[in-house]
Amino acid sequence: MRSRKLLGLFSGLCVLLRLAYSGEALDERVQLTGVLRVQWGDVQGDQGSDGFSVRLARLGARFQVDEQTTGNLQVEFASGEAGRAADLLDAFVAWRPRAEITVFVGQMLAPLFYDVRERIVILDTLERGNTTRTLFAGARLRGGYVAYRVNAQNTLEVGVWNSLTYRDPQLNASGGQAAVAGTLSWRYCSGDTQFAIGGLVGRRPRLQARDANNTPIEVPDSDRRIFYAELEQRIPNTPLKIRADYIWGRDRNPAGGTAPRFLNPSDLQTVFLYALYEPNPRNQIVLAWEDFDPNTERGGDRLKTLSLTYHYFVQEKVRLSLRYEGNTEERGNRIANDRVILAAQYRF
Repeated sequence: MRSRKLLGLFSGLCVLLRLAYSGEALDERVQLTGVLRVQWGDVQGDQGSDGFSVRLARLGARFQVDEQTTGNLQVEFASGEAGRAADLLDAFVAWRPRAEITVFVGQMLAPLFYDVRERIVILDTLERGNTTRTLFAGARLRGGYVAYRVNAQNTLEVGVWNSLTYRDPQLNASGGQAAVAGTLSWRYCSGDTQFAIGGLVGRRPRLQARDANNTPIEVPDSDRRIFYAELEQRIPNTPLKIRADYIWGRDRNPAGGTAPRFLNPSDLQTVFLYALYEPNPRNQIVLAWEDFDPNTERGGDRLKTLSLTYHYFVQEKVRLSLRYEGNTEERGNRIANDRVILAAQYRF
């Protein structure tokens, strides 16, 4: 039975891919998109799983309702621990009543710093960083925001959301309740320079859990304030671009999910540094550094990651990638978890 379902799903995907590749349209108002990424990974020590896997198998659709309104859907078919489950990623509507105003409502990528707001299919570093995986699991918020383009250089974004991303490990915890958060960002772009500053402010909901002795406890709600500043600069007359992100704030680390490891909020900070070298359209080299400290007042949990990624574009939609990632934990908590990833990706 399972093999028949997988065969049917594969056949359906092939038909849609053929339609998209051939330029045929299901409807002139519907545009299909998708991505398939197969990758091989090798993790040092006993951490994670090695070997080949389907990392991404996504199919999306963009619906043109009218001249002002579009709908967007995207489904991941390689979700879950075994990579065989389907998961709704994007489900939002974009309404543009005026040229300078766009309203987004639904479930979508969080409009914050680069690592959480960029689509993973074109992410410079191939994989999202430790900060995003810990505090913004799934990278998507549910709610809506308004983007107002003040002029050619300046854009303001204001949003209201569920305070947790849709894959936060404590979102559906027993006793967990919905909480509201607001986001505000200012983006500036002029020539080779881009700058952004903003943040998310709300509450992380309380939840019911059990301690080490199996005694019921209630973890109270807590502050969730995460701010960021981002600068991107292309070096004139060179194929080099530099990006820097500084992230700071306060949150309760959701590690452990319904069996939480942390009961109280803590101050946090992250530094992202990127150097992107693109000598021609086919080759791109990305050196990235992330220094993530989820609790600046306590030692032992700071994590530094240095990665080197090489992308080769066989053609515009076909990309081969090789990534090496070295992780450094604080002294006394060292783990053998460096990894190598080789990936082949096709998108349309």
